[in-house]
Amino acid sequence: MTEIRFYHLQKTALDDALPALLQKVMDMNYKSDVIINGDVKEFSDILWENNNKNSFIANDIGDNINENSPVAIYNNLNVKVENLRKNRFFINEIDEDLISGADLNCFVFNGNDEKILHQARLFWKKMTQKAEYDLCYYYQDPVLGWKKK
Repeated sequence: MTEIRFYHLQKTALDDALPALLQKVMDMNYKSDVIINGDVKEFSDILWENNNKNSFIANDIGDNINENSPVAIYNNLNVKVENLRKNRFFINEIDEDLISGADLNCFVFNGNDEKILHQARLFWKKMTQKAEYDLCYYYQDPVLGWKKK
């Protein structure tokens, strides 16, 4: 069964939260893909600049993916599902066509943006109707840790 985790960002910026989430997957010796709606180079640069201790987010972006790299970043408009790894992180937007074939899909979204929050709620509701997915919702507790709800 494919797991979909919803990570509701409320207290931490994406560029602080995402590297820690990716690191948890890497600690289990898994590779991940990050799928965004935007400029992958700019996104990679922001993560790299703000999290220099997490050197795994270097330059594996777009069409220049090294299969041995622990993390790759793609634009959702240019990625084919057959090229994706089994662990996927979707940022602020999730494409249902890209979740198939994954073991773990993490939807990391800005809960302070009403439009993004609304889309996340609609997607949650839609996915609860499908038996092939195991859904988990995580929120940030007051000490900036993730809590499963």
